[in-house]
Amino acid sequence: MGAVSIGGFVLGLGGDLPYVDSNGCSWITEDITGWGPTNTTLQITQKERGDGGWSSAKYRTPRTVTGMSSVVGPSTAAVSASLDAFYSACDGYPLLSIDDGQGPRWVTVEQQYAPVPTWTSPVACNVSWQMEAAESRKFGTPLTGTTGLPSVSGGLTVPFTVPFTINSTVVSGRVALTNPGTATGPVILTINGPVTGPIITHVGTGLSLAFGASLTLGAGEFLLVDMDNRKALAQGQATRSQYITLRGWSGFEKGGNVWAFAAASYSATATLSVSATPAWL
Repeated sequence: MGAVSIGGFVLGLGGDLPYVDSNGCSWITEDITGWGPTNTTLQITQKERGDGGWSSAKYRTPRTVTGMSSVVGPSTAAVSASLDAFYSACDGYPLLSIDDGQGPRWVTVEQQYAPVPTWTSPVACNVSWQMEAAESRKFGTPLTGTTGLPSVSGGLTVPFTVPFTINSTVVSGRVALTNPGTATGPVILTINGPVTGPIITHVGTGLSLAFGASLTLGAGEFLLVDMDNRKALAQGQATRSQYITLRGWSGFEKGGNVWAFAAASYSATATLSVSATPAWL
C-alpha cells in the first residue's frame, strides 16, 4: 500500500516508509481494510414453485475503510499535537486518498466513530480509525478534452503541372477520453457560448442530452452540466433543466468514450469541454 492521507493529513508513505509531519512526528499506516470492491444489495429468493430463485435489484453498498496508524515523535507534546491535527483532518467530509501503486485514488468520507488512540510509550501512540464513504466508488485524476462545433474550413487542390493540396482545417466536434477504471465515473460538461440549443451525445450509448432552441448562451456565458447529479446550471448557478428536451444523461463508461457536440445553429466560437473522472469499484 502506498501513500495514505485523510483530509490532506498524511498517515504514511507506504509499507515501512514513514511520513514526518510538521511536529517532527513519524507516521506509518498498516492493516487497511475496505479498500477493495464493496458488496452489493443482491438477494436471491427461492421460487415457490420452481427451481432457482428470483434476484432483487443490485446496488453497491457504502464503503467502510478502517486502518491502524502509528505515530512516534520527539516528545509527548509533539505526538499530542500531531494527534490533534489528525483528529481535525477527520472532521467534516474529507477525502481519503490511497496510492496503491497505480496513482492515488480517493473517496469522500465521514467519521462515524472517533479514532481510538493507544499510547505505547510517552512518545509513541497507535491510532485505530474508521471512515465511512456513502459513495463507494474510488476516483482518480479527472481527464479533460475540448472541442468546437463540427466544421471544415479552407482546403484547395490546384491543378498545376505538379498538383499540390492546401490542407483544410477540420473541427471534429467530438471529445474522446478513455476510462482506465473498473466502474462508470462522473462527467462534468461546460458549454461555452455563444450557442443556441446545444446537444451532447455519448456516441457509445447513443444517449443525448439536448436543449431546446429557446436556450441561448451569449458570448462569455456558459452552461455547467453535472451528468452524475443531473443538473444543468447557467453560469454554474441558475438551473436550466426546463430547457432540456432529451434527458440522455451519460457517464464515463469503462474503456473508450466519445462525446459529440452539436447545436441548433452553428457558432464558430462555441465550445464543449468535458471533464471525466475515472472510477474503480
